[in-house]
Amino acid sequence: MLFSPDDFERIADEIRKKIKDRTLEEAKTRTIVSRMYYSCFLNAREKLLSCIPPEYKEVFIKGIFKGKQINVHYIVRETFKSSQDKMHQKIGEGLEVLRKRRNEADYNISAILEYPELELIRSRLLNQNIKNVENTHELVKSFRQVLGSL
Repeated sequence: MLFSPDDFERIADEIRKKIKDRTLEEAKTRTIVSRMYYSCFLNAREKLLSCIPPEYKEVFIKGIFKGKQINVHYIVRETFKSSQDKMHQKIGEGLEVLRKRRNEADYNISAILEYPELELIRSRLLNQNIKNVENTHELVKSFRQVLGSL
């Protein structure tokens, strides 16, 4: 059975709905942010995988390009951000913001994260934009430029 990145979104929503204990509000928000980041990141990565030439797919699978270890999260974000398409840029910026939020949620225990509903709504919109991506030839151009800059 294949795993769907949307299952991370579904589990984040279940956490939001079912955990009512106010003392767990911070943990709930942090978990939602973390799961939604991976839902969005994986959907964006899969969108790129669906349009890039087959010879580049190993970059995403092994995280290696020209014998060097690369950060796949960076490649995905930068590919969207550096595209000429405004919606792609918006997605890249959204991924960057969500990754920063995820890093805060996962690693900075002094950061205060609130409003799990807002985090979920914002991330769902990003996920929807990723799923509706068009103009994939611009993504391919951008992907090649990002790889060329490594």
